[in-house]
Amino acid sequence: MDHTLHELHKHVKFSDEVLEMFIDIIGQDPGLLKVFQYIAIEEQKNKERGVSISHIIENVKVERLVRKNVGKNKYVYEEVFTNIERKNVEKMVDKLMFMSLIYHEAIKPYKFLFLTNRGKQLIAKLVENKSKNKELRK
Repeated sequence: MDHTLHELHKHVKFSDEVLEMFIDIIGQDPGLLKVFQYIAIEEQKNKERGVSISHIIENVKVERLVRKNVGKNKYVYEEVFTNIERKNVEKMVDKLMFMSLIYHEAIKPYKFLFLTNRGKQLIAKLVENKSKNKELRK
């Protein structure tokens, strides 16, 4: 979603059912959740700056399988806690944009990412659910 489309629909909110559905969708992919949370945290620190894909690549780490050579033509995959590859980050950002949770402002040669009001609504619900889970554990 680009800035002009965001401005056109910025007052649209999600219903509770749609919020729960998006929480389930994002919860299925831990990397997507981390990217979404990182964008929200960075926007909270500085609302005017936004987040670039390069910032996400540098700062978000996930567990993923990495190929390790064992012999001449043999290799195994190991789980490693490392940065996400650019191609995967771009796919995650596209998915969040299609869900209308984030939008971008193009300042050549970069695209800076920001949360939409619906994205802020979803983050608030995620935080609320997390605090409820902590209370239930006590």
